[in-house]
Amino acid sequence: MPSYYLNPILKYKKIVLLSLLLYIIPTTISLAQKIMIAPKVGWYGLVRFSSQENEDLKLFQAPQIGLDFYLQLNQYLSLRLSNEYLIGISRSFPESSVTYSSRGFSIIPSLMINGRIGKKIAPIMSIGLLTSIPELVLNFKGDKSIYTGTVSTGISSSLGGKYKINEKISFLTELLYTKTKYRPSKLVSRLEESIAIEDFELDSRPKFDIEGINISFSLLFEL
Repeated sequence: MPSYYLNPILKYKKIVLLSLLLYIIPTTISLAQKIMIAPKVGWYGLVRFSSQENEDLKLFQAPQIGLDFYLQLNQYLSLRLSNEYLIGISRSFPESSVTYSSRGFSIIPSLMINGRIGKKIAPIMSIGLLTSIPELVLNFKGDKSIYTGTVSTGISSSLGGKYKINEKISFLTELLYTKTKYRPSKLVSRLEESIAIEDFELDSRPKFDIEGINISFSLLFEL
């Protein structure tokens, strides 16, 4: 199809999508029984990192911080938007003098299902879609190679529990599993005092599969 036909169609789709979002977001908020906010901290206990060169690298040391927003639809269902920043994952390989590390920002919209055990304790589970802007860094004797340039997508799920402290505040802890695929479009190499930038073609981009299991703690405040 000629491009002069495609351009109006793409513009029309964008207008329709924006109109739907402008309708859905206020409608969802109006249906919410409660609006809540939750600052949180977390720690990765295990991350599996696979690439073409190495099929099973296990990386540790991954603190993260975040801020979650909740819309409680009813007693059992909530919508959550998680915003997380991964401060760092690192692993050294003495035999090759290579250190791998990672950092990045993630957004996770998810559906949360709430149970109830008594008046104060509630088991929870969630499933959502993960979108992140990561950077993977390889450090070899002071020379850095940074993979960056695109977003990664994947899934997130969790199991946990919530303890009601009072009418407005609850404590929440979760065990989360995430799985993402990352195909960076750019490699930034820092060799001594020089910097080189390489743009990958779509077919030649490196492939990284990243799986993580971490625990998080948050305080939930009802607004």
